[in-house]
Amino acid sequence: MSLKYTHPFRIDSPAFVWVRAPQVPEPRLYELAFPPDRRASLGALVVSNETARPLRVSLSGRTQMHYAVGPQTTSTISLLPGSYGLSAMAECGNRSSTLQVEPGIVHKERYWCETH
Repeated sequence: MSLKYTHPFRIDSPAFVWVRAPQVPEPRLYELAFPPDRRASLGALVVSNETARPLRVSLSGRTQMHYAVGPQTTSTISLLPGSYGLSAMAECGNRSSTLQVEPGIVHKERYWCETH
């Protein structure tokens, strides 16, 4: 298949100047904010990592996500209402649970490693 042009031109003509645009890195997403009326319809999950290593968190349900929570750090995410499976993987072991997210309710999960 060939394309037909009504006004063909040469790309290397002096009328065109090729300019290479510098590659500018896009800024990373720092915070996604919802309007107040939308926030009221969401629930929240707060994960506190009290271990010395990153904690890997997997969430399945209406929203699927995998993320890491740094050592001695707390992460908060907003979630749509519904049922979710929550898995956390730490250096000292794994833990799985389910949670029922409801509008305006905050679920708090703490993870730590016990030493014997």
